[in-house]
Amino acid sequence: VQAKENSLTFGAANNYVVCGMDVEAIVENTGVNAVVSATSLKLLASLVEDDTVTYRVSDKAPQVAFTFGNYTFIARAIDGMFPNYEQIFPAFSAWDGEIGSYAVIVDRKGLLKALKLSRKDDIVRLVTGPGTLAVEIRDGGSALFVKSIPATVVPVRDEVSAFNPSLLALALNSISASTVTLFRNSPDVNHVLGIDTGDPHFRYAVMPVKVS
Repeated sequence: VQAKENSLTFGAANNYVVCGMDVEAIVENTGVNAVVSATSLKLLASLVEDDTVTYRVSDKAPQVAFTFGNYTFIARAIDGMFPNYEQIFPAFSAWDGEIGSYAVIVDRKGLLKALKLSRKDDIVRLVTGPGTLAVEIRDGGSALFVKSIPATVVPVRDEVSAFNPSLLALALNSISASTVTLFRNSPDVNHVLGIDTGDPHFRYAVMPVKVS
């Protein structure tokens, strides 16, 4: 959790997914950071009914406090600095082909329908070409299923990326828009896949799976 001028930024990451969200806030001290377990924040979210929460970081003890209504929720802060996860996100500059980034605009439900055919240990390869996104579900080196979906690819070029299908589906199921934009930089810069959720305050990216 990082305090900025007019907002709090919540960042979360593991070996598979990176996400970040900016929440409007009245901030007294900018630049104050704290690392809190996701379990604590999920428990807090289940307790809060009011929209307003006061957040404080203790300078005397390794803890943070969230005050809402007549209650104060105290969570132990985790030692160490959280990695600069924002460096991992690909730049969403799909319409500027000069720097090598690209985007794929595709029907969200159509992509979800293709991903649902995958099994627990499968991987999915996304292959782009002129006007299409091919979804290849594989078990090891063998292709089990291939589905081509109409897509807008800007700039047009062939790209191949491999991902855990359940992580892609998790993001797609949280979006209500009819279309979704997948974006990333060129393979020489960053292979992480960003997913545009339609909310400029929320960032979500999926780590790739290495395949031969």
